[in-house]
Amino acid sequence: MTSNILLARIIASIADLLLIIVYAFILFGISKIFIADNPDEELLNPIFAQIIGFLTLTLPVFLFSCIAELSEWKATPGKKLCKLVVISESPDRKQSIFIRNLLKYLPWELAHTGVHGLMYHHRIGETTPAWVWFFLIMPQILVFIYFLSLILNKGQQSMYDKIAGIHIESKA
Repeated sequence: MTSNILLARIIASIADLLLIIVYAFILFGISKIFIADNPDEELLNPIFAQIIGFLTLTLPVFLFSCIAELSEWKATPGKKLCKLVVISESPDRKQSIFIRNLLKYLPWELAHTGVHGLMYHHRIGETTPAWVWFFLIMPQILVFIYFLSLILNKGQQSMYDKIAGIHIESKA
């Protein structure tokens, strides 16, 4: 049964990721309308790009995940599809869900920082600084650790679940 939870979590993650990709494509289409082919130099600034990306992509996805997991579903759409629920071991469920999703999406936001820095330095013709490489490599390491912890715990807890006091159960 527990190995089924691991497979169900992987499928649920893929389903949720497909929803995020659809949302990201919509954002991309909207950005093309506003930026067109000749963006202002200010829009190319990596700090500005990071803020816009965070406010329009990461924050809404983070909040949606928190709200979905705090709802009566206790699950994102992907988890609901796979009959999984997020169970808090803490008396403060809201805080646990918040911490869980903060840690879950942290590698994603770190990677965005690296990509914005890489694109900026490439565009201005400078050598990519070490800090950019840190922001490109660290998320890969974190995701590997998250996935490894998920495998070792047979799908019931990833490292970010364990830190947040969360575990995943099957309703099937």
